[in-house]
Amino acid sequence: MTRTFTETVVIPLASPKDAKRTADAVVPYLDPPPDHVLAITVVEKTPSGIDKAPLEQMSDRAEETLGIVAERFDEAGVPIETRVLYGENVIETILDAAQEADASSIVMMPRNASRWVKLLSGDTALSLMMNTDRPLIVVPDPERAD
Repeated sequence: MTRTFTETVVIPLASPKDAKRTADAVVPYLDPPPDHVLAITVVEKTPSGIDKAPLEQMSDRAEETLGIVAERFDEAGVPIETRVLYGENVIETILDAAQEADASSIVMMPRNASRWVKLLSGDTALSLMMNTDRPLIVVPDPERAD
């Protein structure tokens, strides 16, 4: 069976700002819309139990992130499913979601971060690229196209 890049698309999102930028970058490429679009955001849980912020606060931010992307996709007439996921490793959680959804691709827009931030926290795009078993489609930031 032949697959296309846009049968089932998984879009990982990091924050409300990222949701706006990613939706603006991705939507123009979805004509015709994929069969299934799944937007996810990962609430990172640390194994030691000491998290960056209270779980309720992180969950609320995740819901806000997904609400923004859902609204933007709805305005464009592209059906979308959203999910908040919880995991100790963001990359593994994204890859597990893609496998569970039988995604034909993962679509993302790289986030702006300094070299120091990438060094200390890791580069999500690079980690996904190095560990995925399916196509990773990176869309350009529309703000940089000017």
